[in-house]
Amino acid sequence: MSDYAHQPVMTREVLEGLNVRPGGAYLDATMGEGGHCGPVLEASRPGGRVLGLDADPSVVPLAAQRLAHFGESFRARAGNYADMKSIAGETGIKELDGILFDLGFSSRQIDDPARGFSFQGDGPLDMRFDASQELTAAEIVNDWSEGELALTIFQYGDEPRARRIAMAIARERPVESTSVLASIVARAIGGSRRKIHP
Repeated sequence: MSDYAHQPVMTREVLEGLNVRPGGAYLDATMGEGGHCGPVLEASRPGGRVLGLDADPSVVPLAAQRLAHFGESFRARAGNYADMKSIAGETGIKELDGILFDLGFSSRQIDDPARGFSFQGDGPLDMRFDASQELTAAEIVNDWSEGELALTIFQYGDEPRARRIAMAIARERPVESTSVLASIVARAIGGSRRKIHP
């Protein structure tokens, strides 16, 4: 099993929000290593079921191993939550009593520089949850137009200085690593005066 196991900090709130009851069927749409799935399975005994999905296929066997003692009550699948209806149907679940979305990425993904999510450890510009996807951050950073970059940074990063950042990235191409990208962004928006790295 993994040497790192996520311990959720809002277990009580998750159980209350889902209104977990014995015999209920639940879906964790962003399962990770199953940190929330275990408490939901415990609270839904007897007869409860949980289907866990994650866009990162590398965590599916970790969650399955971590929660193997629940037997058939727990199923772990690789997949995007956008496809949860079809995946649930494939596993025989027709109705759900609750769905959990714990959006974001995990410490495991940030801690592995090879995944390209971290600005603290140098790594390739990858940033894919699922390595079978073709589009990488390197392609976005190096091949998209300055306008496309600015729009993406503004829309998905809610960053008011998106144009300035996109201009700085375009000027420094090719950008090869996460540390170089982080440095470009910091210089573009004046990162030295900030408490949190931009």
